[in-house]
This record gives sequence, structure tokens and C-alpha cells, in this order.
Amino acid sequence: MLIGRDRELRIMTRALDEVPAGNGISLVLRGEAGIGKSRLVREAIGAARARSLTLLVGRCVQEGQGIYRPFVEALMAVARSGVQPDSVELRPFRHALGALVPDWREEEGGEDSPVAVAEGVLRLGRSLAGTAGTLMVVEDLHWADPGTLAVLEYLADNVADQPLVLVVTLRPAEASAADDLVARLADRGAAAVVELDRLSGDEVASMVTTCTTGPTRDLVDVVTSRSEGVPLLVEELLSIPAAGISDAVPATFGDTVARRLETLSAESALVVQCAAVLGRRFDWRLLPPVTGLPEVTVRRGLADGVDLQLLVVDRDGDIHFRHALTRDAVLMALLPPSRIALTRRAAQAVDAACSDSPGTDDDGRVQLSADLWRACGEPDIAARRLLEAGRRAIGQGALSTAERLLGQLHTLPVVDESIRLEVAEALTETFALMARVEDAFRTGDEALTLLDDLNAPAERRGRLHLLLARAADTATRWDVARNHLTLAAGFAAESGDLRLRTAVDALAAHVAIGELRYDDAERLATGAAARAADLHLPDVACEALEVLGRLERMRDLGKAEEIFERAHAIARDNDLALRSVRALHELGTIEMFRRSSSTRARRASELAYRAGALSLAASVDLQLIGLHAFLFEIDEAVTVGARVVQVAAALGLTDVHVTALLQLGFAYAIAGRVDAMEDTIEDALRLAGDHPEAQAYAWGHARATASLLAEDRTRALEQLSIAQQWARDAPGVGGVFVALDVLLRVLAGAGSEAIDEVRDRGAMAIPVNIAIVEMAYAVLDARAEDRVGAGARVAAATEMLRSQRMDAWLHLGRRYVAEAALGDHWGAPQQWLAEAAEFFQQTGHARVAIACRDLLRRAGLPAPRGGPTEVPERLRALGVTSREAQVLRLLGERQSNREIAARLYLSPRTVEKHVEHLLHKTGAPGRAELGRLARDQYGSASHTGT
Repeated sequence: MLIGRDRELRIMTRALDEVPAGNGISLVLRGEAGIGKSRLVREAIGAARARSLTLLVGRCVQEGQGIYRPFVEALMAVARSGVQPDSVELRPFRHALGALVPDWREEEGGEDSPVAVAEGVLRLGRSLAGTAGTLMVVEDLHWADPGTLAVLEYLADNVADQPLVLVVTLRPAEASAADDLVARLADRGAAAVVELDRLSGDEVASMVTTCTTGPTRDLVDVVTSRSEGVPLLVEELLSIPAAGISDAVPATFGDTVARRLETLSAESALVVQCAAVLGRRFDWRLLPPVTGLPEVTVRRGLADGVDLQLLVVDRDGDIHFRHALTRDAVLMALLPPSRIALTRRAAQAVDAACSDSPGTDDDGRVQLSADLWRACGEPDIAARRLLEAGRRAIGQGALSTAERLLGQLHTLPVVDESIRLEVAEALTETFALMARVEDAFRTGDEALTLLDDLNAPAERRGRLHLLLARAADTATRWDVARNHLTLAAGFAAESGDLRLRTAVDALAAHVAIGELRYDDAERLATGAAARAADLHLPDVACEALEVLGRLERMRDLGKAEEIFERAHAIARDNDLALRSVRALHELGTIEMFRRSSSTRARRASELAYRAGALSLAASVDLQLIGLHAFLFEIDEAVTVGARVVQVAAALGLTDVHVTALLQLGFAYAIAGRVDAMEDTIEDALRLAGDHPEAQAYAWGHARATASLLAEDRTRALEQLSIAQQWARDAPGVGGVFVALDVLLRVLAGAGSEAIDEVRDRGAMAIPVNIAIVEMAYAVLDARAEDRVGAGARVAAATEMLRSQRMDAWLHLGRRYVAEAALGDHWGAPQQWLAEAAEFFQQTGHARVAIACRDLLRRAGLPAPRGGPTEVPERLRALGVTSREAQVLRLLGERQSNREIAARLYLSPRTVEKHVEHLLHKTGAPGRAELGRLARDQYGSASHTGT
């Protein structure tokens, strides 16, 4: 049973089925040794016999290759059956065919050039075809002589209208002449090249199951890994007893490799052996110091290895062993003392390379150094190399790399307890920074035990408790964090270590802000920042400045930005990768507040994910969810939100998880998906309980927003009242609902006391809230007969919100202010309501649009036409929606996706989806055709209206 070659079999079967009608074809089966080319040829021959085709089969050979060798072999078989080229069409080529079969040679002279030979073979194949056709096979073309290549090229060029299928097998990159020929044939369509890839894991598993009785999962896994998908190696490995497959090299395969090694010179053999010590894929630049040979000799040895098919060169120019088993076979040919000696020399060479060229593939080389020291029986040296690399990775913010390097140390039989302690400490720090809290506590407990065993000093104990406090802080387990901070502070006092005490205060400030103890946070952070500067503790200074910046952000965005810029500069100047990302995150948050731009936040998210700092990445993404929702880019908000929820749930980041759910609830509220909103915020509140910030956002950010956009102001005011009650206990809450509540209360008759109540809250530092509160001041000014001042305030608010792309909140705010402006005769309420009606009609918030038009009608003013864009009958029959029709109209105006997005208040990505739907529904092949369709349906000057 042939496994994993269904496509190739279909191609060959189709060719055999079509050949009786004179539809000839040339097929090249190309693939590495052992990939199954000959097995496919056998299948083709079997299928040809079943169809009564005539067979002409020959092969090229590596040594002793005579001219035209495969055609000689094929035609000799024909001659032995008694066939003579006596027909009228063959007689002119009898002399040429005699170059292949001496019995057919004419005594008198005749042409026997490669072209004449090729035409003779072609005509012979046609004459032998009968009614079924002929299959001609040439195997191992990579060993072909020039004459054979010339004949094959002629046949491939002329077989198309003949009852003949030509099948050729070829190994790639082993004979440039054959490769070049196949490339030429493929380029001009004279041959179809069928690439044979390695089998997939599932295909190897199927092959193992077919070839064995009751295979275990372990057997399947080891054969899959060691065979690398090469069918021949699967068969070879299955010939070995199951217990030994993971380490053994099949005898026949090992013998083949050994014989090839024996043909090499002593220097070339040493090069290949040292390469095997370095690994399946190796850096050839390490070979001169390992072998002790000049570089020119090393290069010659590598070339010899490639010639013997032990090594291959990939497309990038890297050299590696053809198979993992090839490398294993080379190692097995070495006696153990020789192998260990070469391994030690290799380890020393790798260490020297790391010292000479720091930063050049450090991770890979350190990993190789550790593997080599472990292989020659030096686990403590291996552990030290991995530990050094792990600590370097932590410093660079490459936490995933640090975890991978340090995690290996648990598998080493390390004797030195001091190394084991350092490993446990480094892993605890890594897990704490990755927000893998339970893992951090587990390795931290191991480290505490080792600290006791080694009677470690107080300062070292205090730093471990500081790490554990950081892990607890990340998971918002404030009580656990405070307990560890208390212990760390005690050890700092015992040791008199002011540096440790400063670090404790900085983290304690971070915990305090999480617990909404803002005064404590500011006091601790201020002191820690000052001492950190004096003691040159850049990491601690960044942490303290982060707290101070977050506190200042509630009061003054400009001052907060200055603090975060300072932290970012300190982190950058001191190569503190994660601190730099954290500062960039905070600066990105301010950039969102001020300009609705996500440039810095996206960059911070990308860097955090790349470093493996998933908790930090998720925190950054929280801001992106909110920004997308504020801009009414709901699809993007939901996509990012789902990612954050998944990460937070996996890492147990309760605070991040709650906030992400609440932000998603806000997005669903804007989309009018009330059921999804309620499900989401209920999930959030189950996690958060009665935390005032979560409750405030649930009632104000989500529920009240949904009610306002549904024009249910009575319910919205009730929900805003509940939100404000919770927000009084969480003054850092910055939702837009805080300002909307103020505006609605002022419109309902409240005075400036409504504004005074929220003036000192963090929400009032956010530009969108400043602008909406400015509208509330405008209403109060108009009541005080200052109509000019009122109009100026709305104009200023309009400019601020438009500069931030906060169109939705501009139109919603002016929709409310227009009620007062109509009654008191100030501002431009007609314009405000008309623009708001158009905007909300486009965003799908029909009730708000209707309310705007109703206000205009009641005031006796003309109202814009409502309702969705009309969809022509032809488009409606294709399933085109009103929104898609709007997009189509603008395509007719030759507008870009970004321009359409701006016109319809959508994101470019959403427009792109609408265009995809239009292409699918209309069957138009491209955007230009959609534009022509739009102009046909709506006229050449199509425009979007309400």
C-alpha cells in the first residue's frame, strides 16, 4: 500500500488513461534519495501493465555509465523479445537505433547523432504502442551522460502528440546538467515536474500502522522524528526492534554511510566527524578550531561531504546533514574516547567563539555549548552556561528564551547546590515577570528551601521575597504581595541594605495603587524614585516613576507624559528592555487619550509578545480594546479583546481579565448587542465581586452607553447614577460615562455643582471627557445669557474631539446640547442635529438618528431624509445589504478603503470585508469591476446619502 502519494498517483494514472488517444506527456518525479520515486515508478509500471501498455524501462547508473545507457537497457529488452525495426517508418532510423542495439545496426553507413537516435526511439515507441500506448521510464537521471540528456530532451519536446508517456526520476541538486535540463523543459512546458515531498507526521503514522502490528504511540513518535518523513528510512527503522529505535541507526543505512566515509581523505573525514559532533545543522565557521585544520582544508572536506551526499547545502547557503540519521551514523562510527575528545574540543571552541563575538547568535551557541558539555560528562559546566544565558535573556526581556534555557537545568544531574539555588532564583524571576504566578511560587519555594540549607545571607532572602511579591502583584493578589514585601523589608533592615529597601518601597507603591491607596502610593513612589536616583538603581527608578506617572495621569496628562518619557529614557539608556516596553505602554496610553493614535501602544504590544511578557502585552492590549471601541471599530475591539481574555484566563491575571471583559462589554454596548454585553459584564463581575472600579465600568461604561445609544435616557440616568456611586470609591475611573452623566444632569436642570463633584477625578484628565464637560459648561453659560460664550465652548469641544477622531462622542454630545440650544436660541443646533443624524444612521444607531430628526421637526426645521441606503432590485436579489450598497456607491466614486471608512465612520478593515462580500455576491473579478457596477446602478456621480 502506497501512503501519502495520492496526488502523484492521480497524475500518472490520468496520463496513462489519456495516452491511447495520442495525448503524450513527460513527467519528472523529483525528490531526494529514499523519498519514494522508484516506488511510484513501480506503481506506474503496474498500472501500465493492467492497461496493456508497452513498457520501455531503463536507468542511469553512478559508475560505468556508457552513452545512452537507459535507452540501451530499454531497447535491449525489446530486442530480446524478437522485435526488429523493419517497418517502413523505422527503417531510415535502423542505423541510429543500432547505436543502442548492435543487432539492429546496418552494415552501410547512416546517421547516428543524438537527434537521429532520439527520433528513432520516439518512432519505435510509437510503433510498439498498438492501441494502448507506450510507457517509457528513465530512472536516476542525475547520473545521466550528455548523450542521454540530449535524447531525453528531444523526446520530451516531441512526445505531446504521440501515444507515449515518458516518466523520469531525478534527485535534485546532485547533477547540475540534469537539473538544468529539467528546468528548461518545465519552463517551455515540455515536461511536468512532480515534486515528491517528505511524508507528514500523520502519513508516517499511517505507514507505521500499516507495516507493524499494534504499534504504540511512542513507536510512532520516534519513527516520525527519526525518519523525518523519508519513506525509506521509515522502512529501515521498522526493521530494528522497537526498544532500540530511538538510538539505533539501521544497519544497512549505517553501512552505506560508513562506506562513504571510508572513501574520504583523513582530513575530510575529520571535518565531517567534527561537523556531526556540532549537530545536524552546524556553523561551519566553528570547524577550523575544532578540527585544528586550515579553513581551506575544512572547505574542501565539506565539499567532499556534499559530493558523497552526506551533507547538503540549502537555499540559504547553510550546510547540514542530509538526515538526522546520517549524522547519527557518522557519530556511531567513532570510538567513544574519540567522540568524547572531539566533543570537548567542540565545546571549548564554541565557548571561545561566544567570548570573541558576544551577541552573535548567543542563544544558539550557548545552547550548543551546554549540549556539548553535557555530552562529554560535565553537567555542572553545562548548567553554568545555561544559567548565564538565562540571566542574560532576562535582562534583555526575552522571557520565553530565559524560561527555555533555565528549564533545561532541572534535567541536568547538577551536583553544586549553589548552582541549583541560582537556577531556582532565576526561574522565579522569569515566572514572576511572565505572570506565571503559580510557577513562580513553586520555584520560589524551592529557592527558599535551598536558602535555608545554605544558610544564605538576609539580603539574598529579601530579594527572593521581593520576587515573590512581584508575582503576587501581577496576579492582583495584594494580600500575598504585602506579606512578601513585609518579609523583604525585614530582611532589608536586618542586612542594612538600602538598595533592597528602595526596591521594596517601589513595588509597595505599585501594590498600593492597585489597592486604590493613592496617597500611600505617591508617598512610597516619591521616596523610592529619589533614593533610586542617588543609588543608581535604574530598574527601581523606572518602577517608581511608573507609579508617579499613573497617579499624575489622573490630574495632568502633560505632566504624566513627562514622567513616562523620563522613565523610558532611563530604561533605554540602561538596556532595561521590559521597563522600556512598560514606559512605552504608558506613553501609548497618553497618545490614545490625546490623539486617538495607537502607534506607540501597538509597538509596545508587539515588543511584549515577542519577549514572552504576556501579562504586559495583555495590559497594553487593554488600551487597544478601549480605543477601537471609542472609535466605533467594533470588529477590531472584539478581536483584540478575545485575545486578551484568553491570555489573562490562561495566566490567572484576574485584574486584566476583568478589565478586558468590561472593555468588551463596552464594545458590545456600542454595537447594540445587549445580550452579549450583559453576558460579558456578568462574567467580569463574577470575577471582580464588589470592586468599585469594576462595578462603575459595568454600570456606566457598558450598560448606560447601551441605553443612551438606544435612546432610553430614563434607564441610562438610573444606570449612570449607580455608576457614579461606585466611582466615588474609585476616583481613578476614567470612563466617558462620567462626563456624559454630568452633561445629562446639567441638561436636566443641575448647576455647576454637578461638574464640581467630578472635577478632581482621574476621568477629568482625559480629553474626550474634558470636551463633553465643556459642552455642559456651554449649557450653563447659555442659561446665564452668555450665548456667544456658549457657542464658543461647543466650537472648542468640537475641535478637540475632531482632532482625536472621536466623532461618535462629538455627535452624541452635540445631539444632547442641541436640545438646550434649540430652546435658548444659541449655537448651531440645526447643523449639529443634521450631522448627528447622518452619522448615527451610517453607524446603524437608527434610534439616535430618528431622535435627531424628530428634534428638528418639532422645532419646525427641515430634517434630512432617514432610512438606509436604497438597494436596487438587481443587487438586492444578490443579497447585497444596505451597508454594502453604501460601500458600493463610494467605490463608484473611485474612493479608497480609507476614504470610504472615513465617510461611513467604519474602520478600513471593516470596509475591506464589505468589499470582499461584494466581490463574492456579485461575482465581480475585482475592485474596478465593482466600481463600474456602482456607476451603472447609481450613475457616474454616485454619492452616499441618508
